[in-house]
Amino acid sequence: MTLRGKIAILITLSFVVAAGTGVINQLSASEGILRDECHRICGETVRKFRELLKLRERMLLSVSSLVAQDERVIEGLRRGDWMLLYRGLGPVYEELSGRGLIGEVSVSREPGPQSREALPLRNMRISEEGVKLSYAHPVVAENGVVGRVSVSLDMDTFLREFSGITGSGCGLALREDLVRKSLTASEFERFARNRFAVNGYLIESPEDLDLGVISSVRFGSGGVLWNEENGLLLCTAPLRNERGEILGYFFAYSREDGLALRTNTLKPVLTLYMPVLSLLFISWLVAFGKLSARIERILLITGLLKSGRLRSLESYRCSEPLDEIGRIESDLLELGRRLREHLEEEAPQLREQHRDDLTGTYSLQALRDFGVDLINRHLAVGKPVSVLLVDGDDFGRICELHGPEIRDSLIKELSHVLRETLRDTDFLFRIDGENFLILLPGTSLKGALRVGENLRRKVEVSLFPAGEGFIRLTVSIGITEISKPVGDIGEIIEKVSRALYLAKKTGKNRIAVEE
Repeated sequence: MTLRGKIAILITLSFVVAAGTGVINQLSASEGILRDECHRICGETVRKFRELLKLRERMLLSVSSLVAQDERVIEGLRRGDWMLLYRGLGPVYEELSGRGLIGEVSVSREPGPQSREALPLRNMRISEEGVKLSYAHPVVAENGVVGRVSVSLDMDTFLREFSGITGSGCGLALREDLVRKSLTASEFERFARNRFAVNGYLIESPEDLDLGVISSVRFGSGGVLWNEENGLLLCTAPLRNERGEILGYFFAYSREDGLALRTNTLKPVLTLYMPVLSLLFISWLVAFGKLSARIERILLITGLLKSGRLRSLESYRCSEPLDEIGRIESDLLELGRRLREHLEEEAPQLREQHRDDLTGTYSLQALRDFGVDLINRHLAVGKPVSVLLVDGDDFGRICELHGPEIRDSLIKELSHVLRETLRDTDFLFRIDGENFLILLPGTSLKGALRVGENLRRKVEVSLFPAGEGFIRLTVSIGITEISKPVGDIGEIIEKVSRALYLAKKTGKNRIAVEE
């Protein structure tokens, strides 16, 4: 069967299912069952809210406990060394905040060692930016508590996550009197500017709300509110701080036009039609699943081609059956094979000699012999070429600390991390020591900046062997784009070295550009 025929069958099945659903949606239900279903939906919504909030609280407690036990954090608080504190907090914060799991991480230092019996403190407070949930965990040294690590989560972020999981609109109704007590007059004015007041509450929501409906709600009454005219179902639950005070109410709302709420009254109709609908759905899902899997495979192959990772295509074999999609997949794999052969024929000398003995990358001699020709050939056909110069930060200090015998292993592992992050079409040269130069054919300055940032982050999160343990390294990267033919590779090295010097001078573990 052709792809067009399969799509026609899928469309037919979808039409039949949609038609059956439309017939069911036109039927009416009794008032009692409608109310029962409203309460059931609201109970389920509130339960999900509380479970997700508990999960986020456990996440905050776990993160604050983990950070509080970090030796660098303990030592940094004891000595008042904030740079040491940053090295302890930085990796955890960047990883978790990038995923939206936490908001802020702050550290406070005790004026003197306190009792070792201090417990983690939960705090839900109102600030100028909104409601924040946080856990402050004690940092315990040998002589007692020397400070606290506080990890917080913005409730606005939590609301967006809840809405994305449940599909319901949601928000917070905060008691206006408590907000006024918690903020200064100017802070309250800025806080209220982005929210609207309803019956003594300030409404906060990541989505646009129906003010006409919300204004009729009495949040203090709690429970379930069902508006029959517009089909709006609204559920509320109290929001309490650590002292048990009600700061306001969480609310969730959804449009229930009748399909989900009236199912219990349609048993005779469903008994007749559900077997047919079930078979249609199963057939549709199976056919669509197989088709989707093959399309995803083609997208994966296309992504490898676009990113230049041609070596990864060697493990792929064309799947059956050999229909329209199979032929597209076969053609893409053949294209990848021919591209790889072309690249190998284009620079045979580079691939057979001039390798660095320690790292296996191209050597400085290879750069001198073939670099200029490689750059000028790409410029001649209108393709941009960018150059990166990568240098490990503080290698001398690290080797003094862990012993000079680890230097070669660190350089070798660093070259491995760089090579794994680059494309097959990129060229990696070891200049000297922990200094590497990278040629990016066909890459503009904008693309080179993305590559440089990927390399910097990859090195920063990698673990490098040092004796019996592991350490972390950072690199500084200079970047430049070559726009006109060059006569001597020394010109390129000198230009990109200026960018590297700027990256080192402005703090290390960063990238800089030489225009």
